[in-house]
Amino acid sequence: MRKSRLLGLIVLGTALWTGCEHATKSPKSLETPSPAQAAKPKPQAPPAHLPKDAVQGDFDGDGTAEYVWLVPPEVTGEMECQGGCTSYLRFSKAQFPAIAKEDCIGGTPTNLGDLNGDGGDEIGLLPEWFVSCWMDYFVFTYRAGQWAPLVPHFPTHCDQWENDVKPIEKDPTKKGYVLVRYSVLADSSIVVKTKSVAVR
Repeated sequence: MRKSRLLGLIVLGTALWTGCEHATKSPKSLETPSPAQAAKPKPQAPPAHLPKDAVQGDFDGDGTAEYVWLVPPEVTGEMECQGGCTSYLRFSKAQFPAIAKEDCIGGTPTNLGDLNGDGGDEIGLLPEWFVSCWMDYFVFTYRAGQWAPLVPHFPTHCDQWENDVKPIEKDPTKKGYVLVRYSVLADSSIVVKTKSVAVR
C-alpha cells in the first residue's frame, strides 16, 4: 500500500513538473514570423508569359516571389536609339513602378539579396552602353511604394567584372552598412578598392 501511494505521488509530481515546463516556454515560438523573418520563396523558372531572363526575388519582403527584367530601347544606329536610349526595369507585380535608366541599351538585373535587413531583396544593375569599359553600378531598394537607391551609384570597370569581383555585400562588422567594391585608375592601372557605406 505504501509503495503504491509513493508511486502515485511520483507520477503526479512528474505530470505537474511537465505542465509547468510547457506553461513557462516563451510564446515567441508561437508567434507568426514578420515579413523580414519569413522564408524566401524557392527559386523557380519564370512563368511562360514572362521573359525567359526574368530574375526572381522577393523585392518587397512579403514572402511572395516577384520577377524583374530589363526592356531595352530600339537601337537604330551607331550611338542612336528610337525615342532615346533609355531602358526600363519592369516587374511581374503590377504595384511596382518601372525603373527608368537613361544612357542604357541593355543589362541584366541581379538579385542581391536583402542588404538592408528589411526583408526585401535589393536589385543591382550594370547598364550596357555602346562604348567604354567604365560603367556605374546601381543598387535599388523598394521602400514606401517607390524604388530608391540603396547607396550612391559607384564606378566599375570591365576588369572588375572579368575577375568576378563582387560589387556589393553586407558589411559583417557594421549593422546598416554594406561593403562597396569600386574601380579607380591609379598609376595607369585599374585598381579595385573597398569601402563601407551606410545604406539609405
